[in-house]
Amino acid sequence: MSPDGKWIWDGAQWRPIPVHEAAFPNWQGVGAGFVPEVDTRAPVAVAPPPTRQASPPASYRMAGPAPGLAVPRWNTDSARQQLQRFAPLAIGAAGLIVVIVVVSVVATLVLSNRQGDVPSANVAAPKGGPAARSENAEAAYLVKSLDGPMSDLKDNLVTAEQSCSVGMTSSCEDSIITIANNVAPMLSTLDQSNVPSCIASKTAVFHQDLAGVRDSQDYVVKGFNDNKKSEFSTGVADVLWYGHHAVSDYAVVRAATGVCDGEITGP
Repeated sequence: MSPDGKWIWDGAQWRPIPVHEAAFPNWQGVGAGFVPEVDTRAPVAVAPPPTRQASPPASYRMAGPAPGLAVPRWNTDSARQQLQRFAPLAIGAAGLIVVIVVVSVVATLVLSNRQGDVPSANVAAPKGGPAARSENAEAAYLVKSLDGPMSDLKDNLVTAEQSCSVGMTSSCEDSIITIANNVAPMLSTLDQSNVPSCIASKTAVFHQDLAGVRDSQDYVVKGFNDNKKSEFSTGVADVLWYGHHAVSDYAVVRAATGVCDGEITGP
């Protein structure tokens, strides 16, 4: 809208605001010139009401430039002024997008180069016991790593004997599974350790009894799941038998460490 309120901008040029011409100059002009007809005859019937003549349709004049009316001076170069107003914003937005793209590409290249330059770490395999050691030291190190689990095994065997004395129950099965879970890490320790020759044969018997506990536990679980009491009872008896023998074997291994050679070998 122009400052004087007589022009409007349509996006391309200024146009004058349309002027509405009413159908009647004022309300008093409605029905002007109408003369009702007077019937002088004797009334014989009710006469129909007179028909009012329809008013002529209203005429409107389309808005257009007034003759001899010049476009005001403030219309000049309005489109160019708007373009100059928004041009810096458009240029700034385009520049920001370019900067973001460049930073993203550079960051990707830098990260990929860093990942390619990272040297591979040489992970040394863990070694059990001291680097320079005698057979006596190796045996003592192995026994020390087994002392804690063997103490737990003794207690778990007592618990299993008490819970399994009443027959095939879930508490009995749980106690047998606890014993098997107790034995598994000891078998792993023996398999990964460098067993000295002075206790090798006795440790082999100990390992065999621990493996018997592990294998017998499978019969206990299977018998309980299949509701087979005979299989369950056999598995329980085998677990307890191998478990008690493993305790005795471990005592023999501990006693044998005293006869191992104390001379230091190795790097």
